[in-house]
Amino acid sequence: MKRPFLMILAAATLVTVTGCDENARVARVAQEAADRQADQNKELARLNRETAEGTKRLVGADAETRKELASLQRDLQAAASEVGRQRDALEADRRELDARRHRDSVVAAAIQSAAVVVACVLPLVVAWYLLRSVRDEGDDPVVTEVLITELTTDHPRLLTPRDGREVAPEGPQPRTMLPGSTHHDED
Repeated sequence: MKRPFLMILAAATLVTVTGCDENARVARVAQEAADRQADQNKELARLNRETAEGTKRLVGADAETRKELASLQRDLQAAASEVGRQRDALEADRRELDARRHRDSVVAAAIQSAAVVVACVLPLVVAWYLLRSVRDEGDDPVVTEVLITELTTDHPRLLTPRDGREVAPEGPQPRTMLPGSTHHDED
């Protein structure tokens, strides 16, 4: 703004110093300088308006970019939170699987040990049962008495005699039926 004022002042000073003929020439130069100055002022005002519009667009674009950036940051934080939650769930699943595998291996070892114990004890139980049943049968005094009587008598009732002859049993004998025979055949 000082520059146009100085030019006008310089032109006015030049007009007064040089005289009338030269006044017209100086007036014309001053007019031309004033016109150039006016054109420059208009151009400067236009450039200022364009700069202001550009600055306004830049500020608007910057604000929009900041909004988008904030939205993207929120989305990124939400995604990171989701990834963290999924990682925690995966870690919990991994721990549960490890615990289950450990528990399964302990149960399998216990079952295997129990099977070995059963396999070792079962023959002992069978032997104990057989020994007990033999002892119970051998201690029966009635059976022992009948056997002694049968072996020492001359006419055994259950065993065959020592001389090899058969003894006819005492009392009525059941009749045997041959195939194709009837009750009347024997009478």
